[in-house]
Amino acid sequence: MIIETKRHAGQYFTKGNCFEFKPFRSWFESIPNYRDMTIVEPFAGAGDIPTLIKNAGYYNTWKMFDLHPKNKEIETRDSILDCPRGQCIITNPPYLAKNSATRRNFSFPKTHYDDLYKLSLDKMLMASPHVGAIIPESFITSKLFINRVSKIISIKIKMFEDTECPVCLALFSENGGDVEIYDENELIGNMSELKECLPVSIKHNNWEFNKKNGNIGLIAIDNTKTDTIKFVDGNYISSDDVKVSSRAKTRISGDGKYNVDSLIEEANNILKEIRNLTHDVFLTSFKGMREDGKYRRRLDFGLSKTILDCAWERL
Repeated sequence: MIIETKRHAGQYFTKGNCFEFKPFRSWFESIPNYRDMTIVEPFAGAGDIPTLIKNAGYYNTWKMFDLHPKNKEIETRDSILDCPRGQCIITNPPYLAKNSATRRNFSFPKTHYDDLYKLSLDKMLMASPHVGAIIPESFITSKLFINRVSKIISIKIKMFEDTECPVCLALFSENGGDVEIYDENELIGNMSELKECLPVSIKHNNWEFNKKNGNIGLIAIDNTKTDTIKFVDGNYISSDDVKVSSRAKTRISGDGKYNVDSLIEEANNILKEIRNLTHDVFLTSFKGMREDGKYRRRLDFGLSKTILDCAWERL
């Protein structure tokens, strides 16, 4: 019951410490008067983040708010309706997908955003020039607030005790520039450089997904052990597993001429190139960590089509 109540509020309380990473320190210490400024925490929960920031060596004063305060230092406030303003906001905003809220009969605000954390980001970015937020790592592929994002740090340490949602620390400034992507302390690259590693192709085939008799199969999600996304012979996937409601497995057909075995082999070569060159940045993270210490990933249908077209071109 406690877990379900947290889901309704979108609350997951912070446990690890990502504020010791070098890219966070670089961002934080670039803020004018960073040592003496008051930091705002609009979604304070149990008040963990100020403690983590202090443990990282920053002894700022804080103004903390929450819809359901856990102690006397936290002021009651609905920060989505009325976000507190300040020079710097650092928080773990609520996550709740609109489709999940609908499925569980939870209330959800009227907004074009599909998740509470995106709406919360919008409000915070209007309230402060500098925002640091622990949010789902899928934000990297969302293309939101790109003019304000400065750095995104993929976090592998255990941040929450009651969810396996892959998370990142997104750092926003008044002028974002070319976003720096980090794997914890390691710089993977700038967003523009990584995008150059993605294949570009003219559309050659009218690829159709979720075709029960398609001669190309796609296993679109890594398993819990290693990187297992791959194209396979269509017969490898049962037609019963092809469902519009699930994107874990599908079968694909195209209207052009191609040798199925050769196309699948080349498509897997291209997929491997993408994963190696981009460190999986453009494959959405998916439910928990693999045994090899990396997040599970999902290949979307849009990039799958491009890969298939590029494979067709190469052949």
